[in-house]
Amino acid sequence: MKLPESESLLSLPGSSVPGSKIDRTSNATGVTIHEQFDARKLPHQFARQYAHSYSVRLWTMQPKLIEQIKAEWPDVELKKIAELCEFSQGHTTDSSSKQKAKDDGSSKKGSRTSDDHGQHIAFKENITVAIIGTIFKYQPEKPSILQELGEENLMVPVVPKTKFISDQDTIQLEDETTRVQLIPATGSGFTIGSLVNGVICAVKGRPNVTGKFEVTDVLYPTPIPKPVLGEKLDYEMIFVSGLEVGNDENSLLRMDMLFDYLEGLSGCPSEVEGGLKKRSKVFFVGDTFSPLKIEDNAEVARNRTEIALKLDGLLDQISQTMDVFILPGENDPSEPMLPQVPLHRCVFPQSSRRPTFTTLPNPGRIEIPMNEAKGGTKLDILLSSGQNVKDAVRNCETTSPLEMAQKLLRWGHLCPTAPDTIPLHPGVPEDVFVVDNMPHIFAVGNQPSFDSMEWKNTKIFTIPKFSETGLVVLLNSELEIVPIRFQVL
Repeated sequence: MKLPESESLLSLPGSSVPGSKIDRTSNATGVTIHEQFDARKLPHQFARQYAHSYSVRLWTMQPKLIEQIKAEWPDVELKKIAELCEFSQGHTTDSSSKQKAKDDGSSKKGSRTSDDHGQHIAFKENITVAIIGTIFKYQPEKPSILQELGEENLMVPVVPKTKFISDQDTIQLEDETTRVQLIPATGSGFTIGSLVNGVICAVKGRPNVTGKFEVTDVLYPTPIPKPVLGEKLDYEMIFVSGLEVGNDENSLLRMDMLFDYLEGLSGCPSEVEGGLKKRSKVFFVGDTFSPLKIEDNAEVARNRTEIALKLDGLLDQISQTMDVFILPGENDPSEPMLPQVPLHRCVFPQSSRRPTFTTLPNPGRIEIPMNEAKGGTKLDILLSSGQNVKDAVRNCETTSPLEMAQKLLRWGHLCPTAPDTIPLHPGVPEDVFVVDNMPHIFAVGNQPSFDSMEWKNTKIFTIPKFSETGLVVLLNSELEIVPIRFQVL
């Protein structure tokens, strides 16, 4: 490709002024921020137990599943689990299995077996029913505070694990009455390793001779898909995650390169005019700050403060020509319970004064007009800093963060493993993580690598940590997802 004369070496400079900022058109008007994830507006009842969270989740998602059962399984009768149980039976663990557990030492203080709180189901031939409930996944490898505090384990060091799954995992389904163990039938597509704790679903099947429920089919409360977008964007967006300012010198150099790029201070004039001028929105999706370390001293803390002030200055500069949206992450100064509240304006004293700078909760959902015409289509964007995806991956056989993000949408819930293995705000009267309708865009930050897919008219992509990969993700006007790399040579 031949460069224009003004961009060739040893030629006269063009008419553009070097180092001048791009004159962009801001489209901040008409932006709608969903308040369902803003924990500051949610009532907290710390006296309530977390069991209420699962009850609310089931009550919220059950009506949709009932409608799906009527449409998909019209000839199948819906039952409560208690209606199938033999009430004369208690726990499904018989005396021989208890004695065996006692003999092999597996019955430890604070530990539970897979049959705890289970029920026998009355066996009836040629009966097929449907039941709705919450998935309870018994995982011996999952951390247990009771087991860790057991007398025999006081001196045993805790070894960090990347996965909490094993061959001994079992699945139970629990409704308002009781719970029962599920056994996947061959060819049902229902597997123990593909699920996590807290998923709401409807299963079709029959009781077997062992008193368990054999699953032949499963339904999830998948949200309603969005219609196909028939228009283009008037602008382009950039998604950054895991900036982790203050991590090392290379990350600071890459950060300077990134902000120069966002301001239009790098690149040839044709690129600035043709591409960068359109990129008028940037999202910082979690872990903007580097993680704190126990060994950090006062000098390191002062350096972090200086770096934070530098970041605020850079954000203030790009906020003059771009719309900036920022979400908290696991390492950022925000409470760890989900949903995380937006970062406080005191963290960014300069940039937070600008109307083009917006702090969002994590997860966050925002609708932005696709063009300047009033009343036009809005682009529905769902954002997550990645804690929910990472935690779900640890609790099932799925290894791909992108596949897990798709599963969260299929399950109709953004964070099913909360409050089991991820902290959650207690006593909230509604489950804010229930997804009623699909977004156009679902972006997940702080993942190992970039990946993307389209499912049910929703574009799903993962954003890698910028501090480790130097990658950001571009959503162009054609709604194509393109990675951009910044590398220090």
